Amino acid sequence: MRRFKCMKCGRKADSEEIHDDILTGSVPLCRSSGASTGSGGVGRKRRRKGPCQGVMKPCITFFGEKLDNRVAKALESDKKKADAVIVIGTSLSVAPMSSVVRFLPPNIPRILINRNTIVLPTSKDKNKEGIDFRGDNYDFDVRLLGFCDDVVNVLTEGLERGNADGFDTTMKTDRSFVFSGAVIDEEAGGEGVLQCTETVQCDNCAQIVENGRVVMKCTNCFDFDLCENCYTEQSKNHYQGCHKFIKC
Repeated sequence: MRRFKCMKCGRKADSEEIHDDILTGSVPLCRSSGASTGSGGVGRKRRRKGPCQGVMKPCITFFGEKLDNRVAKALESDKKKADAVIVIGTSLSVAPMSSVVRFLPPNIPRILINRNTIVLPTSKDKNKEGIDFRGDNYDFDVRLLGFCDDVVNVLTEGLERGNADGFDTTMKTDRSFVFSGAVIDEEAGGEGVLQCTETVQCDNCAQIVENGRVVMKCTNCFDFDLCENCYTEQSKNHYQGCHKFIKC
């Protein structure tokens, strides 16, 4: 959280500006006094008197907030350029980032670094680009289970040596390697399994779609979902109705 943005005037600032507010537990407020508030006459702008006093919010995405449009555009642009996808330190329980793994072409290696293993939801898009020869329920090519920092340090040391000799790990199941800190449930086949459940927000009304309710997903965009109530009208407006939606 190095950058903050005023929710009122939009000014951005570094964390140093609000450092004292954070230490004292106070709500950081914008100190800008030069932002314009509208027309003050022909050719002139009326300037704000005194500090803005808007709340300074970290430049991150909180739960329930929509991702910046740049994220979806970057994924759509880079999906054919990626060499691999690494999922690290997450339960993949929140959409749309939980959809990244299956959004990418099936020939891209998938690597999980986590304390638990994750079971991805089955893709409902039968017309997606490319056919995964490993099957619809295939999730990761390799699972490195343990404390994420420890796993990354071991991999870094191995890459610097140019080989994987000396890794302090045990292969428990097919494609899974266990490091220190891994969560293992012997009754679940030797792995601590996290079932991936999505939390989806409608891109029109911004309401959270509860589990079990119908979600209409655009198959052309990485992150565009509509609830059942908004779908009829908004699907016609989305790219002039040219994009296809699937029912999930």
